Amino acid sequence: MLKRILKSYDYSLIVVYILLCLFGLVMVYSASWSLAYRHELPADFYYVRQVKNLCISLVFFYWICSFSVSCFFKKNKFLIPMMFGSVLLLLMIFFVGHAANNAQSWFRLGAASLQPGEFVKISVIIYLAAIYAKKQSYIDDFNRGVLPPVFFLAFCLLFNCYTA
Repeated sequence: MLKRILKSYDYSLIVVYILLCLFGLVMVYSASWSLAYRHELPADFYYVRQVKNLCISLVFFYWICSFSVSCFFKKNKFLIPMMFGSVLLLLMIFFVGHAANNAQSWFRLGAASLQPGEFVKISVIIYLAAIYAKKQSYIDDFNRGVLPPVFFLAFCLLFNCYTA
């Protein structure tokens, strides 16, 4: 089973991901050492923080690669709550959102803040991929195959742009 899992990975994408992460580390270090010096922090303060975040993301990357994505996202048991949750997050911004830099698009969670628009972007990509994979038989019919997901995308874009 492990051999089958390792065979199914797209190693070129994994290499590109790792190279982009390493390039990002170099850019963070070269761009932030003067800022750290100005704030009387160690020169590698932001670099070390980025390395910690990269290690956490690599753990999540490995975890996500360990289960079958295709059968997980095709089920409506996950897809429908994910989309309703995304819409709910966007609507909650109007009531409990925190304004930062003249945009009320953040949730304040103690000292940290969260921007739900980032989660909505990922969920819209997953939704569109799953819906268009299911609608292959009638994708040529614009009214049935293309229009309903586009309405949902327009709704998400409208609320995401309105709160930004």
